[in-house]
Amino acid sequence: MRTTTSYTNQFTDLTQNTASSNSSRGLTLVNDSLRYLTQKYFFNEQQYQTLTQAKVQVYTLPFDAKDIINMTVLVGGILWQPLETPNRQFWDALNTIPFYSDFPQFSYRFKSNQIQLFPTPTSSGDPLQINYKRRIPDLSSADYVTGTVSTTQWKLGGFITSNGSANIKGTTLSYSPVPAINDTVVLAAGTNATLPTPFVANTTYYVVAVSGVTNSTTNAGNQDFTFQLSGTLSGPAITATQSGGIAPMQGGPILSYTQAGNVVTGSGTSWTTNMAGRWLNIPETQSNTTSGDNGWYQILSVQSSTSLTLYNDYQGQSTSGASYVIGEVPILPEDYQDLALWRALWIYYTSIVPNLEQAEAYLKLYETGKEVLDYEFGSKSTNPVLTPPNAPVFNPNLFPRVT
Repeated sequence: MRTTTSYTNQFTDLTQNTASSNSSRGLTLVNDSLRYLTQKYFFNEQQYQTLTQAKVQVYTLPFDAKDIINMTVLVGGILWQPLETPNRQFWDALNTIPFYSDFPQFSYRFKSNQIQLFPTPTSSGDPLQINYKRRIPDLSSADYVTGTVSTTQWKLGGFITSNGSANIKGTTLSYSPVPAINDTVVLAAGTNATLPTPFVANTTYYVVAVSGVTNSTTNAGNQDFTFQLSGTLSGPAITATQSGGIAPMQGGPILSYTQAGNVVTGSGTSWTTNMAGRWLNIPETQSNTTSGDNGWYQILSVQSSTSLTLYNDYQGQSTSGASYVIGEVPILPEDYQDLALWRALWIYYTSIVPNLEQAEAYLKLYETGKEVLDYEFGSKSTNPVLTPPNAPVFNPNLFPRVT
């Protein structure tokens, strides 16, 4: 992934000019290139929804709306799509006299921040959805790397076994999700109980069946369920030869299981709420405890200076005291984010520091990558047999047929 810092670092490295003015110039050129690159693709499509108001014709567009794709009005169970008027004269002719209907036939974009409907809605409360392309904000914030992070993959629960049965009754704790098939499990006896035989403490087991999931009647937010364990992945279920288990909160048997979580904890960090939407990376290291999976995960929200939540569950191993990067990332797909850099360098060597050979080299890199980007993302569909909308239609009667 390219971030604000990696863009500026590589630009100053390739131009062999580390001056702060050149760094700022490079980031400006990169941001201009990102806006240019994304204007034709669907990466920057957004949706905005509001409600119609009775006898109100004008509606305010989202602050970042650049171009309207289409708009719809949901009237009852009918999704109605007003047509865009071709010009102001057409729009004024429609509005010669006031006319009202909950099914608008036309829309007209007035100024840069308003859209109007014709006929004017009769009723209030119908969902009005505007699909648009947004203005792309500049990358501006340097990468944040202060402190360390920890990710915990272990979830907690309690369990009760019955002699002669492979079914184990479980209860999640601390609002943990129910373990899924193939999740790894470790059992512990607890302070006031012994571990039922034949299960062994600190041994890895695998979930081979889960059923009967219900909300817990004793712990709000937790869940009760029935599960089976095996000593091998997808192996036979183990039958308990001893009944056992009391409430885990009272020191009974403890069920610990691994399942990807989306909460990251910081140490020595000062995370802020405006980091939501940025991306987190925990690099790989040689350590068993500090190594991440080197993947990039987008941040959903920041709860405090030391706690944040990811959009997706973290897929790497549990980490403690790991280094990390939180960075701003462009909306271009990862494989094509260097195109903004190549275009910035092409402009740099064309106008700021003229160098024909360098300019042609970066232009070639840019154009070659742009062709691949167009091939992969020029259409939302990946089906190669779809007929394009402008395909010619041939009359089969004009062609001879041999039988």
